[in-house]
Amino acid sequence: MPFIGALIACAFSAPLVAFAAQAQSDGPFTVIYRFGFVPMFLFSATFYPVSAYPGYLRPLVQLVPLYHGVALARAAAFGHASFAAIVFHVAFLLAMAAIGVAWGRHTMRRRLVD
Repeated sequence: MPFIGALIACAFSAPLVAFAAQAQSDGPFTVIYRFGFVPMFLFSATFYPVSAYPGYLRPLVQLVPLYHGVALARAAAFGHASFAAIVFHVAFLLAMAAIGVAWGRHTMRRRLVD
C-alpha cells in the first residue's frame, strides 16, 4: 500500500508542479481543485464500484486517473484483480508521472533559465 500511495502522489504531483512553474498567480489552482479534483474524487469509483455507475458513465470513470489508483489499492487490499489489470494501472500512473516530470523539466528550465 505505501508503494501505491507514493505512485499516486507522484502521478498527481508531477503535472501539478509543472503547471505551478508556469502559473502567474494562484487563481488557476482554485479552478483545478473545483473542476478537476472534486469531480475526480467523486467519480473515481472511490465510494462505489464501477458497476454501480450507469453504462454510459463507466468508460468516463475509467479515464479518470484517480480510478487507477483506487483500483490498485483495492487489488492490494482484497486481491481481486488480474495481473494484466494491475500492470495496466501501474503503467498508466507511471506514464502520468513521466509525462508530468518531462513537462515539469521543460517548464522549470524555461522559467528559471530564460
